Amino acid sequence: MHLLKRYRTLSRVILAGLVFLPLLSYGSIFWKRSQTMCESFVKASGARTEVYVSKVRINGAPGDLSVVACEESSASVEMWLKKKFGLDSKGQMSAGQSVSYVFTSDKHVSRVVLLDLGVMSQSMVFWITQTLDDYEKSAVAPSNSALTDLPIMSGSSLLMSLADEGRGSVLEIMRVSAGQLEAGRFYEENLLTRGWGKLLNEGNVGSPLKAYSRGNSTLFVQVKGCRYNNESFITVLHNSELLR
Repeated sequence: MHLLKRYRTLSRVILAGLVFLPLLSYGSIFWKRSQTMCESFVKASGARTEVYVSKVRINGAPGDLSVVACEESSASVEMWLKKKFGLDSKGQMSAGQSVSYVFTSDKHVSRVVLLDLGVMSQSMVFWITQTLDDYEKSAVAPSNSALTDLPIMSGSSLLMSLADEGRGSVLEIMRVSAGQLEAGRFYEENLLTRGWGKLLNEGNVGSPLKAYSRGNSTLFVQVKGCRYNNESFITVLHNSELLR
């Protein structure tokens, strides 16, 4: 059975998307001379299939997104990446975990995230390619949110905005000066007040993942508290065809 069909359940794909996207802004940088890294990665094995491609904008700067489904374990894929590009080991992953890398050539930057799907011989790779100039532009945090109809918690700082031009989806990451329970309660109460209904029952108010719908719009909100201070990171994904 094809990997994408096997993992078509909504909650698993939502989690995949919400886990990998915040990592695209981070990771160690490795200088390499290759402008066709994603193409060479896909063609290197018959177990790899490019299942989604789209034009995206990261903090307003353009890029190209590819999602590659792999009929291989995350350990096997990571070993290939390390051997091909001379990467340092990130350590063994467990179900639902991911590792990220950033490759740079003379003219292009590739941000790569490898996701372990929690089942033997199944993994996913998310690959965004930008020019060096666009990559530098995308390193600057946006000043205004594109999601003007959603509540904004007092003390929020917008860290990243990613728009999928092919699907009309927007993902934003914010940092708030509040714990996970307080931040989660704020978003749930305010979204319900604004007419959003719960799409999935993912637990109580303190649950880190929530899904909502309103009309033809779909919204996913993930709240993750910081371990060392009273702050939380909010990931909001709006109207994603990719996750349906």
